[in-house]
Amino acid sequence: MAQVSWGYAAQLFVFALVLGTTYAAMAMSWGIIFSTTGTFHLAHSITYTVSAYVLVEVVSRLHLPLVIGGLVAIVGAGIFGVLLDYLVYGPLRRAGASSAGIFLAALGIVTAGQALFQIIFGAIPIGIENAPLTSYQWGPVSITNFQLFSTVSLAVSMGLIWVFVNKTRTGHAITAVRTNTGLARGTGIPVRRVFVLVFFIGSALAAEVAFFDAGAYQANTTMGMRPVLFGFIGVFLGGVESLLGSALGGFLTGFVIVMSGLIVSSQGLGIILAFLILIVVLVFRPQGIVGKTSA
Repeated sequence: MAQVSWGYAAQLFVFALVLGTTYAAMAMSWGIIFSTTGTFHLAHSITYTVSAYVLVEVVSRLHLPLVIGGLVAIVGAGIFGVLLDYLVYGPLRRAGASSAGIFLAALGIVTAGQALFQIIFGAIPIGIENAPLTSYQWGPVSITNFQLFSTVSLAVSMGLIWVFVNKTRTGHAITAVRTNTGLARGTGIPVRRVFVLVFFIGSALAAEVAFFDAGAYQANTTMGMRPVLFGFIGVFLGGVESLLGSALGGFLTGFVIVMSGLIVSSQGLGIILAFLILIVVLVFRPQGIVGKTSA
């Protein structure tokens, strides 16, 4: 059993906020794609990994500032996500492929992508040399600059996406496609353009998460699987039809995983609890915590 003290609990709480915000962003990034296009985009993990390696290469090899590397990685990830849909998912949808077929294609992309990363970069993780990593201390609580900035930056980004979807004409088109694709197409909404837009937005937001991940730690060939896994758990926990619900589900997932440390020091219990909560919600409230509430 973990030794519980106020200092230890406060430190866990801070880490829970950081991880919760991270998984909330991943849930929103995956959820906006899934709820709009109906694509179970498992290859989102490859987009995440691509952006991390782009960041490391731009900063370490080209010696460009970290911020510039981050912008390149985020925009590059957005384009990469759009290309995945254009080259793989789009043709499969037009050919009438089933959801299982599209999922298998995404799984193939993940498997081949990870192998390709190992061929190009090797199996050893690589990081940014002399990354500006510092730590702030308040009594028993410590937090790194990357953790602090990621929490604030991702919260702002999620807020901007929510405002964009709910308060702009283009955002209303996204909502219309998410609600009823056939009806939206019948009213003249360019569904294909909406698909391009949500793949770009979702991929760029995932890359923002990867920026702080690779910047603080290292890039490795399988780094995208865990955040994407807990991201789409958050989507189904909070509610597929709601971006706000997806973010809430992702936040709760990360929060539970970390705060389980009050009981057992290993995160294993938290992962078990997160899955148990998901199962209970799916059984008794399959529409998710937020249900069909609009984004």
